Amino acid sequence: MTLDNKIVKDINYLSILKKNPRFIDSSINEEETLGLVCDKIDDYIESDESSKSKLNFLISVYDFMKDKKGVGYRSYSDMVDYVYYDLKEKVSINKFFYRDDSKMLDFIGEGFVFVMDEYSNYPDILDFTAKRMVNDIFGKIDLESMIHNDFGNLELFRRCKINSYLISVIAEYDSFLAQYVSCHIDLLDVVKERLLYIENNWSNYFEQQEAVRINRFLDDLDSYFKDNPHLDKKTILKKLSSDFSSISKYIESDTDIIDMSLTDNYGYLFARNMYLSSMSDKTSTSRNRKIQIDEE
Repeated sequence: MTLDNKIVKDINYLSILKKNPRFIDSSINEEETLGLVCDKIDDYIESDESSKSKLNFLISVYDFMKDKKGVGYRSYSDMVDYVYYDLKEKVSINKFFYRDDSKMLDFIGEGFVFVMDEYSNYPDILDFTAKRMVNDIFGKIDLESMIHNDFGNLELFRRCKINSYLISVIAEYDSFLAQYVSCHIDLLDVVKERLLYIENNWSNYFEQQEAVRINRFLDDLDSYFKDNPHLDKKTILKKLSSDFSSISKYIESDTDIIDMSLTDNYGYLFARNMYLSSMSDKTSTSRNRKIQIDEE
């Protein structure tokens, strides 16, 4: 029996893991040892301990187990995910029940209030669900567009107290979660990685957005021409590219601009309005977010 196996088979191994889950990394140096660790975890899961204690322990070791490979390995991902899926179901039920009560809906938010109520004495469960919620919130936000809309320029963004800003965004979705994150700032680390990309991409953002909008406009325009085959498409496109330099590189037309018929002129005006509408900035405005700036 190797030294690793002797350590894992020790009756106190679980007690060590409960105090320091990171010990998994130092106690698993061989693939065969991984199965023994899983056996120990299984024994604990099947013990008479409370389900909350077992779940808290499982979550605490999960990050150190999920990327392991070897004989007898179990990921425990289904068990770990259960607490989050169970929470989301509870949120859905309560939001449906209070669907006509805006104050209660704001109170429920993403549901962290339920987590605090049920697992207040289980820090690993609290951290796990808070991290998942934070990632879910910023996963459904166009963060780059929001940053540009709220700050306007790179210098202001760089001077912002970013923790306060991100917490104020979270508070729009769940005030209890925002309060918890304010005391556990490390939960924002993944979001901050995205902010680094946004900062480095600042100068390219507007050109990228312009390209997206122009391509969307051209797709809509193509549908318009298909619905109106009587229009002189080449002449209208040529007129558009001469009036708006931003789309000239997207339109190839060797047609000379001639006097357009009344029908084509109406078609051009319609296409022109489509272009102006598609290029207008429709980014939502700030929702009174807390933007604190470091004074120079």
